[in-house]
Amino acid sequence: MRIKKIYQVVAAPAKVVNEYSESTKDAYSADYINDELAKNIIEATASGYVTTGENTNDKISLLSSYNLGNKLSMSNGGIKIGAGVSYIKVSASITFSTVSGTTSRHHLICLKNSSSFIDEISRFSGNWETISSKTYLLSVQENDIIYLYTRTQDSNGSIVDSANITVEVVE
Repeated sequence: MRIKKIYQVVAAPAKVVNEYSESTKDAYSADYINDELAKNIIEATASGYVTTGENTNDKISLLSSYNLGNKLSMSNGGIKIGAGVSYIKVSASITFSTVSGTTSRHHLICLKNSSSFIDEISRFSGNWETISSKTYLLSVQENDIIYLYTRTQDSNGSIVDSANITVEVVE
């Protein structure tokens, strides 16, 4: 049995303009379909160890470790949102080691530009602690930047041994 392409059986427009762009790609082309179905994900990790001070928000500079698609990129130590993106999913984790081994509170903080949308808190007294966030759905626009920060209430500070963040375009 031979399968015919739908446009060979039914009259279809030669070109279709995508409502989100000025593209005039043929709606039946592989490029159009691939663009519509493509995933856009970026995973970034800390660029090195970060020593934190007491009660200060310390930025964790990020480097891309994996990038799929072209709607997310690295910018100024954060993740920049590209054109056509309105919603993203974000999750992050940070592993700390304490300088003093005393009981203290540690924060995993994610910012969209300068506004916090994640502030996970852990209180621990050991030498190592990992804080992981749940996955958050966030409304964004082009040129927003997602940053990862930390804060500790230990007077001796702490060390961020590893950190990572994953951002995926939803829409």
